[in-house]
Amino acid sequence: MLESITRMTQKLILILIFVFPFIMANAKVRSIDIKSTLDSAKVIQMVTIFEYADSLMYYGYIGSSDTLSINCKVRTLTETFRIDFIKNGIMRETDLAGKWPKIGDTTLIVINENDEVELFANLKNSLYRFWDPKSMPFAYSVFLVKNERPFVQLEKCQDELNKFDRYYSDYWTCTDGCYAIEYDIDRKMKK
Repeated sequence: MLESITRMTQKLILILIFVFPFIMANAKVRSIDIKSTLDSAKVIQMVTIFEYADSLMYYGYIGSSDTLSINCKVRTLTETFRIDFIKNGIMRETDLAGKWPKIGDTTLIVINENDEVELFANLKNSLYRFWDPKSMPFAYSVFLVKNERPFVQLEKCQDELNKFDRYYSDYWTCTDGCYAIEYDIDRKMKK
């Protein structure tokens, strides 16, 4: 019991040390209504990532020979911090919040009306896995997800609060994104 309390105290201290200064400096939490984000998007399209240089991401649409670029502000945790956060249960190895696709990755990109990357999504088992590349782990972005098709909760977001939300609310929340059914998203694609 005492060991469990000590471990929890260590987690809280790590969170306060690493996250509190960031939150105070950027005290804005971004709420992402995934349905309205997709509905208002200027571009929803599969792309291949070619390069990152000078705060730009170079990419191309699947089936096109054109190379496009878009501004990006890549934030990365040092590998040491990331491993410590995973070991201490602060984040999971599968967390994508704040990550940008690797060079060579094929991913779905969502670009808003201001020509900014809004979201990315990877396709696996007929589900797109959406996340916010501008977020930092630990709830800088909170996805507000309508409790309806095509959206599906991430396994990590199926905690007790969200179980309550799923049955008694029109929405549920998650800080690391959501799934969406491939067929429904493919019908929304636009260039």
